[in-house]
Amino acid sequence: MKKTLIALGSALVAVCAAPVWAQDIVDPKEPNVAITHDKFPDLIDKAIADQDFIKARRIVEEGLKRNPLSVQMLFQRAVIYEGLGETARAQAAFEAFVARYPEIAEPYNNLAVIYSSQGELEKAHDMLSRALSIRPDFAVAWANMGNLYLVRAKQAYQNAKRYGAASVEPKLDAVNRLLKQ
Repeated sequence: MKKTLIALGSALVAVCAAPVWAQDIVDPKEPNVAITHDKFPDLIDKAIADQDFIKARRIVEEGLKRNPLSVQMLFQRAVIYEGLGETARAQAAFEAFVARYPEIAEPYNNLAVIYSSQGELEKAHDMLSRALSIRPDFAVAWANMGNLYLVRAKQAYQNAKRYGAASVEPKLDAVNRLLKQ
């Protein structure tokens, strides 16, 4: 009888403890349905699209506990850091990501944005060049490369103006208008 109670008690603890994670991450349309780990990336993408980075972080951390080698969730975690304004963490995560998965273009683009915001235009250019060599049809990287060239053009025109080339003023104005769009 005592062994039966111990076994029953152990089984009850196991049953009660098992769904704790399931109560945490559920289908928003069906709150009684637990999400399987293969659905986490979609939930994370939705939270990111909704700019709910706190929720996205919670989901990605739970997902990575279950599947720590998920390439998609590792990338999403870096995007979440960026969205939360944790630039240093995002940069470190993207750098670790490209070291581990150098064949994926997207993190190079994200690093380029970070480097550009830090004034590291050469590093940004290198990252965009890598992204485009991996994926020549990567439209966002091409657009970011164009923006990078505009920033460089602005710097060049500002230098020309500073050293006496007044004729560059209309070009500098045009570049400034483009950068504001």
